[in-house]
Amino acid sequence: MACPKDHSRVMSQNSAPAEERPAPAIAPKRYRAMVIALYAVAVGLRLARYACGRLSGENALIGSTAEEFLHGNFPFFLLGKNFFGTYDAMLSAPLIFLFGPSSYILNLWPPLFSLIVMVVVHRALIRVLDPPGVLAGLAFMAVPPSLWLLYSGYAQTHYSLDVVLSALLLLQTVRLSQAPRWSAGQAFWWGLAAGAGLYTNPQTVCVFLACAAFLLVTAWRRVRPLNLAAFCGGGLLGGLPVLCYYALHDLTYKKQLASVFGWHYLPPNLKAFLFNSLPIIVGFNTKISGDELFVGSPRFWAYAAVAMLMAVGMGALSWRGLRGRPREAALPPLVAAVNLAVLLFSVYGLALASYRQAYLLPWYLALPFCWGLAASWAARWRTWALWACLALIIGVSVSGYPRYTYHGLPLFLPPSRQYAENQLCQEQARQLRQAGVAGLYALDSWLIGYYTDGDPLAVHPWAARKPMHAHHVDAMADPLFYGDFLADAPGLLGLAHKTAPVAGQPGRWGFAQPDKGRLLERRNWRAASLDGLDLRRALNDNDLATGFQTPANAAPDQGFVLDLGAAHAITGVGLIPADHAQTPAGLRIEASIDGVGYCTLAQAAHYRGPFYVSGPHPFLRLFHGRVESWWPARSIRYLRFTHLGPARHPWSVREVLLWGPAGPGQRATDWAQTADELTRVVAALKPKRVYADAWAAAVLRLRLDHEPWISLSQPYDNTGAQTMELGHWPRLDPAPGTVVVLEAAEAPAARLGLERWGFIFEERRAGRLVAFNLLGQRLGPRIEPAAVSSASDPRRAAALTGAGPGDGPWSSGGPQNQGGALVIDLGLSQPVRWLELHCPSAYKDFARGLAARASDDGHTWRVVEITPAGPLAFSGQALLAQSGAVTAYHLENGLKARYLELSLDTGEPRWWWSVEKLILRAPPRPDRATRRQVPPNNPQVVAIR
Repeated sequence: MACPKDHSRVMSQNSAPAEERPAPAIAPKRYRAMVIALYAVAVGLRLARYACGRLSGENALIGSTAEEFLHGNFPFFLLGKNFFGTYDAMLSAPLIFLFGPSSYILNLWPPLFSLIVMVVVHRALIRVLDPPGVLAGLAFMAVPPSLWLLYSGYAQTHYSLDVVLSALLLLQTVRLSQAPRWSAGQAFWWGLAAGAGLYTNPQTVCVFLACAAFLLVTAWRRVRPLNLAAFCGGGLLGGLPVLCYYALHDLTYKKQLASVFGWHYLPPNLKAFLFNSLPIIVGFNTKISGDELFVGSPRFWAYAAVAMLMAVGMGALSWRGLRGRPREAALPPLVAAVNLAVLLFSVYGLALASYRQAYLLPWYLALPFCWGLAASWAARWRTWALWACLALIIGVSVSGYPRYTYHGLPLFLPPSRQYAENQLCQEQARQLRQAGVAGLYALDSWLIGYYTDGDPLAVHPWAARKPMHAHHVDAMADPLFYGDFLADAPGLLGLAHKTAPVAGQPGRWGFAQPDKGRLLERRNWRAASLDGLDLRRALNDNDLATGFQTPANAAPDQGFVLDLGAAHAITGVGLIPADHAQTPAGLRIEASIDGVGYCTLAQAAHYRGPFYVSGPHPFLRLFHGRVESWWPARSIRYLRFTHLGPARHPWSVREVLLWGPAGPGQRATDWAQTADELTRVVAALKPKRVYADAWAAAVLRLRLDHEPWISLSQPYDNTGAQTMELGHWPRLDPAPGTVVVLEAAEAPAARLGLERWGFIFEERRAGRLVAFNLLGQRLGPRIEPAAVSSASDPRRAAALTGAGPGDGPWSSGGPQNQGGALVIDLGLSQPVRWLELHCPSAYKDFARGLAARASDDGHTWRVVEITPAGPLAFSGQALLAQSGAVTAYHLENGLKARYLELSLDTGEPRWWWSVEKLILRAPPRPDRATRRQVPPNNPQVVAIR
């Protein structure tokens, strides 16, 4: 341990402090004894946290990542988290290999890392403060506030390891600042700590920016080419995994900085920092962390005094640094300031209002210097004031321990609990293996998966973690749903299945296959909400942008009735929501022949979904799912859907799909054979993009692993990179090289949708599935209208011909109502096949319920069938149009006319109807490539269209 005489030796000439009143001397023996005592207390406190620790499911991902290393896989990041590095998992891998999975292995590292941080900060304190200040800083690190003590025994080691590397970066910055000349070795170690820290946890960027800025301002004259090369070399070596990852993967999915940073984050984030985060990090509990901190209460004023003292200390450190007493004193406040600025002005600062304050851990590198300076001041006044200051620092920290909670659990649990949890998890893994389970879905899957080590595979039903394991379980024929997390969803799904306790938890498996004979043609349907609103064709207009939606959070007895126009034999229904969050909290489905007497087909008072069938088994997916229900075939004309119970979100249905029964001659292919055939078909096509539902996508990812995939299986690919924007249906890329995979029962509707939007494609049968290989899009020549007229804004309507200048889009001049026609004069009678309406400047002003009439003379009109055709989106079961900035419509085949009238057949009180550009296209010229062909030498090819 260093004694007081060491302090003068570490100061450089450039940073020697100015004269000031000296602190009273502390005898070397007493100084050493106090340092040893503080380290002893620190070790004891960390050992207590280690014995009283636990392992949560999220932290078990570190153990699962370590097991991947043992299996010969080398993930760049923690499984499914493409932002946390795996250095900490590498440390655990040898111990897991020797002793097997255990919470004691993963909980070993945080206390060790915490002690390393204390040692490193101690070395930095010696270079900046006098002995009383060093003792106070050490006291703060030895007996830290509850938050840092939590992470000193919390198995989220990428946070505690990040603080270790950040501390090393700070210490090396101080050393470089005080060195008269830089050696290549010093520069290399600085770069190594920076690179390793940025890979381990991106929040190291705050410390990196502060240290780099400090060196740039104070020591830029000492930079030499060799030093610069050493900086870069160390950084490249420390961050080599992340650099390899970025070099090998497309990162176009990353959010733009404009959406991450903004001034609008400042007010709520600043309030959360002052009244939640700052109290927690200095040692006071708030409501979030297990106690109240009422404004005006004695505890609040105590917090305010400590916060004020901290602010004064930060300011004084900065002032001392500017005056060179020493200048390195300005570095800790700079670290805290950069970290706070990043949080206050970014989306990451929203966490400041929660119990998770991990983003503020770099403050524990700055606060020891702050309290150390305060103790140094106290020691210059009176000797006893130093001891009072040390007692106050320790007392504030200790006072928060008893009532501090994280996830509802205290800092110190009974040691027997960790032992019992380990025994329980190990026994659970043994029983699952004994039951012959190969794969399972469970809410605590991350914890189960760590202890089972892949036998069986355990994955979360919907969260994007452990993607490779998730693909394996998704592709299985009959995985186990383990636990009681499905609520009443299986009852609404309506498929017979097995239920029994498995390894101490309820299990569901062996779901029967639905009767999917054919997808009903969606003509002549009409819908109305239960409160009387006429929805007309909104639920069967082939458009994902329109449909039924509750105006606010869904309430009981809201819903709609669907009239099919005639009775049909129906076996199941699929409701496609706007996104995964707008599914019902509870639902009742009723059927009727006459619209008077209804019988209940299915009901779920507490629904968790979307819960639907893909391939041989159901999926509970919160991304791109749909609500499904199946029943024995029965004749139905009216279907009534009623919401049950209150919800905390709206309920929406954009499109309704109905299935009829299979014919007597239809024979279902085995799903295992289907998987083999699908793999052969897609491998032979060598596509650039594959759109497939959950099960088919998982099969193809495992067997081919060909990127880029666009699917509905998992929102992340095998390495952790996101493949689609969550919450939206993936748009169909019309370029050649696209393959769409659907079940055979849904193929006719997909074929019609592709033909409506002018696609040339080939079909290949793969067991129960059909693969559509897109060969391109063939649209007819553009038709230039002679004139466009409208009673609403005729000047801008006339400009839609493109002949004259336009000063903005044409609009209906108010909310959409029935009528509001645009009349297009083509100049002469000619064939018309497609219509495109563009309005990118007001993309929500697309027409709801567009109707069309045609005329040859402008006097006699006939109704024309018009259907949204594109752009197409993939729902997993269908290809549906999605209106927006551009909406394409297909006009009935064989249409020939001079005049075309467009009008609205429904109302929309929230949006106008606007058109910025209008494009008409004729049918394509006859070409052999668009006609039906069956190549004689390739029996897999069903058709080319």
